[in-house]
Amino acid sequence: MLREALDEANNWIGKVPGVVMVGEGRAQDGSPTVDVWVTQPVSLPQKVKGVEVRVRNSGDIQAQ
Repeated sequence: MLREALDEANNWIGKVPGVVMVGEGRAQDGSPTVDVWVTQPVSLPQKVKGVEVRVRNSGDIQAQ
């Protein structure tokens, strides 16, 4: 289920303006999450394929 959620999230959430990365995470209770790092506030679903989505502030990322 997590792999499917990550694949779906990468397919469309990764294309949302302000999203810089989508990856796997873990909630405090150990359950899997889809973590989405953003440079600006974005509106995202609370779950993808039944897996919680957590929005993370990436700060100001700059290429080197």
